[in-house]
Amino acid sequence: MMEQVSRFRKFVPASLSAMLDSKGFDVSCGVSMERHYTVLSTDIRNFTSFTESIPCQQCFKFLNSFFTVMEPGIRENGGFVYQYVGDSIMALFPLVGGRYTDNAVQASLHLLGEVIPNYNAGRARAGYDTIRIGIGLNTGSVATGIAGTQERMDACCFGSTVNLAARCEGLTKEIGANLIIAEDTFEKLRNKDDYDSNRLGETTIRGMERRIDLFDVTSYSG
Repeated sequence: MMEQVSRFRKFVPASLSAMLDSKGFDVSCGVSMERHYTVLSTDIRNFTSFTESIPCQQCFKFLNSFFTVMEPGIRENGGFVYQYVGDSIMALFPLVGGRYTDNAVQASLHLLGEVIPNYNAGRARAGYDTIRIGIGLNTGSVATGIAGTQERMDACCFGSTVNLAARCEGLTKEIGANLIIAEDTFEKLRNKDDYDSNRLGETTIRGMERRIDLFDVTSYSG
């Protein structure tokens, strides 16, 4: 029984395990918690085209190898993976204990500057195609919780903060940037001068009424 519980925990973010353990847990009540996070959204460029050239089982092996190299770079910088969806990763960086948004930005730069290049070097040696990723960051209130029914439940993340992080990631493809962060993330950096950044200006984001100030961040020198 304990082994089954241990396996189950791997499918549920730690922040939700306490909910499942709580007395009287009922998914129909819309169990969730709202906290401030920096949300990291990333996926693989041209993944659909990539998957058309390989068998489905090989695609699973590839994704697991990709997630395996990405997750430590997130965890070691104070974040945790909340969801894997297809080739996408959603990670959360808590803003507690006086933390700034630097953790998320530095994690992103580490993934882009070290993790992916090293991963690609291994793929090239093995005769595989290399990959590229884009990352979007946004900071604000996020509702994390469990959605579904008593028969089928999933850990979910909701809120405009999450949506904007995903929009920023999508814009990396259009603009040709690797990392785009929204103004709320940029303003909460501890020392902005430690970063090489470029203000992209106020941008109209699909599905949002107000224009958002965005920044392209390329390196950290702190």
